[in-house]
Amino acid sequence: AFCALVLERFGKDQHELLIRQLFHIRQTGAVQEYADKFTSIVDGLIAYGKNTDPIYYAMKFVDGLREDICTIVHMQRPLTLVTAVALALL
Repeated sequence: AFCALVLERFGKDQHELLIRQLFHIRQTGAVQEYADKFTSIVDGLIAYGKNTDPIYYAMKFVDGLREDICTIVHMQRPLTLVTAVALALL
C-alpha cells in the first residue's frame, strides 16, 4: 500500500513538473535544441493519457520561439507541433 501511495504521489508530482516546464520553456539557443526539449516535455505529458488539442502544443511551441522566428512561423498558422517545428527549422 505504501509503495502504491508513493508511486501515485510521484506520478502527480512528475505530471505537475512537466506542465510547469511547458508553461515556462523558451528558446534560448538553437531551434533544434528548443524543439528537442519541447517535444520531450510533450511526450511526457502525452504519456499521462491526457488528451490535449494538438493545436495547443503547436501554439505554445511557436510562442516560445525567439521573437524573429516566432513572427515568421506564426504567420504560417501551423496546426500541429510537427508542422510548427518544421517551419521553425527552416
